[in-house]
This record gives sequence, structure tokens and C-alpha cells, in this order.
Amino acid sequence: MAHSIAPNLQGLLHLAQKDNAEARPSLIRIITDLYVMNPAPDAEEIGRYAELALPMLARADESVRVAVAASLARHGATPGRVAAKLARDVIAVAQPVLMHSAALDDRTLADIVRSTTPAHALAICGRESVGPETALALLAHDDDGVRNIARRFAQTEPARRPLEAANDADDTAETGPAAAEPVETAPASGLFVSAFDLMDDADPLYRGRTTLPADELARHARALLASRPEERAPLIARTIGIRAAQAGRTASAPVPSELMQAAFDAAATARSPSEVAALFTRIGALPRDVARNVVADGGGELLAIACRAARLPRMLTQRILMFVNPLVGHSVERHYAALDLFTDIDPLIADAIVATWRGESRAPKHVPLADDAPGVRRAAHVHAAGAERLVPAETAAKNHA
Repeated sequence: MAHSIAPNLQGLLHLAQKDNAEARPSLIRIITDLYVMNPAPDAEEIGRYAELALPMLARADESVRVAVAASLARHGATPGRVAAKLARDVIAVAQPVLMHSAALDDRTLADIVRSTTPAHALAICGRESVGPETALALLAHDDDGVRNIARRFAQTEPARRPLEAANDADDTAETGPAAAEPVETAPASGLFVSAFDLMDDADPLYRGRTTLPADELARHARALLASRPEERAPLIARTIGIRAAQAGRTASAPVPSELMQAAFDAAATARSPSEVAALFTRIGALPRDVARNVVADGGGELLAIACRAARLPRMLTQRILMFVNPLVGHSVERHYAALDLFTDIDPLIADAIVATWRGESRAPKHVPLADDAPGVRRAAHVHAAGAERLVPAETAAKNHA
């Protein structure tokens, strides 16, 4: 993989240099998707991607930058210059990078805290840990909410020493009768949850969305399933505008096991829509006939919703959308519209929609599947061996017997 992407990037670099303004938004997304498919690019490829991405991001609209940031946020080889540019963008773009990217060092994060908005600082508070300079910047922030959440970082060893030194200096200079009582610090886990509760109001992904009664949401889900791709745009816009009630935000379905993800990947790579549909049925997400209709739908949006409800990773969903249905995979516009829906839809709303498709009124149950179930073990084995064609589950079951 490390050597296969570089020539593609070279060709796309040549294409990007042409005067084709309409192609550039799609190009930066395609180039980024190719880049992140390689978990360990070499130094030359990292430099080439940064050289290409920075000027294209400067010309891209916000929706494109949001998609690029989502792809790069958790990648282990995101160029530092690209991460820094995205991290200083509007919060809709910056948030995943600020929360997850390892490409941002302590000094860069601290500077972002001091020079951007409270929403950016709150996103940084969502990181598992920060360096001492960033912790000090957060604890000195003008915004009360940021300071309260950042207190959990004051308990970490890297931040404690400079904080203690600063406190000692304050004590020496204190001339009043007594210093103020220390503020009680809540446990780190509670503050971490609070960070997301506060960010929820600032997060453009949820701001302005409305909740729907269960019966109205069910009618909406049935309308989606019955619609044709060419008439679906208003329904998709409404789907993105719905959010789950705040009280239910802690609900979370489990991410499928690595073996199950390998089975989906093998089925997608084999361009086998019947096997992908069968996998959705095996995990308890959809009945067989509904799963087949969802996978065969020419718009890709129904499949994106099913993938979101199944908690499939974004990169795996992208491969499914690209390979399983040529009506979607061969259309840049349809492919990325479906991928955008996967990214934007509230996952709890995806759960409710898929539950309606299953003919149930409750949230979907993600049924754990044994690793040695017929078909899944075979699919994962074929994936690991790099075979070009997936052996159908029925054949695998007979061989297993």
C-alpha cells in the first residue's frame, strides 16, 4: 500500500495544477481519501500531500474542509502543517482535529487556545491528555466553562510542576489575610462528560437541530425507504436536521468486532452486494429483503444510514459505498453525498430509522455475532489472504459442515 498511492497522488497533482476550478473540491477529497488509506506513508508522500493539500484547502468551501478534517483527524501521519491549518479553521472544521489529531504538538495547541474561540478550547478539552503549556493556557482562559473543564488536566503530572511553581509564586506575593479557598475539582471522568455536554451546544453538527416525536420519526423513516434517489433530497435534508433528545445522548451501540469489520471489507472488496446485505442481516440490523433493497439503492443514502446505525467505521463505509454499488461508486457526487450523510446524521437517529425499517418501534439491538459463525470466519480469512473474490456464505457453510 505504501508504494501504490504515491503514483496516484502524482497524477492527481498534475490534474490539480490544471485550471479546473470545478474539479478541485472533489480532487482534494479524493486525494485525502487515497492518502489516509495508507496508514504509514513515507516522508516523500507526506510532503507531497501537504504541498498539494494546503493551497487546495485555501480555496475549498467549508463543506469540503469539514470532510477533509474528518478524514485526517485520527490518521497517524497527518502532516503537521495541514493539521495546524485545519485546527485554526472555523469550529465545524477544526473540532475533530483539535480533539484527536496527534499531529498537533503542545506549543501549537497552546497557541490555538490563546488565539481562537472558546469553542476551539472546549474541543481541545476533549482530548485524553494535553501537554503542560496547553494545560496552563486552558486553565488561564477567559471563559469560565473552559477553565472548569480544564481542571482535570491540572491533576496530570506534566502539568502539575509548572502549576505548582505558579501557585508558589502567588503564595509568596500574597499580602492579604488569607488566600482564597481552593476550588474542589470534580473527577476527571465527570469533567470529560461535561466537556461534551457543553460542546454539544456549540457543535455545528447539532446546533439548530430539532427532535421529533417517535411516530413522526417513524413516518419519516418509512418515507426514506420508499423514496426514489431523485426525489430524496428534501428527505435527506430533514434527516440531517433531526437530533436525538439530550437525555439519550449517552446511548451508544458497540463498534463491530475486527472480524466482523473484516467480513464487511471482504464483501465490499469482492463487489458482492448480496454478501454485504447478508452481513447486515446476520448482525440483526435489517431483515434480508430490506437489506437487499438498501444495498441496491442507487442513491447510496440508505446504505450510509445503515452503516451508521451498525457503527461501521467511516473508512470501511467509504469502501462499501465505493465498491458495492456501481451506481454510487462510479459517481463522485453520489458517493460523497452518501458519505457526508454518514458523517452528519445523528447516530441515534440512524438507530431509530433502521429500527423502523426492521419493523420495530424500539432502538435496534446490535446482536453480537460469534467469530466462528459460518461465512464470517471465511470472509475474514479471504480478506486476510488478499483474495479477489469472496466465497459466498452458503458455500462456506457447506464447506464448514
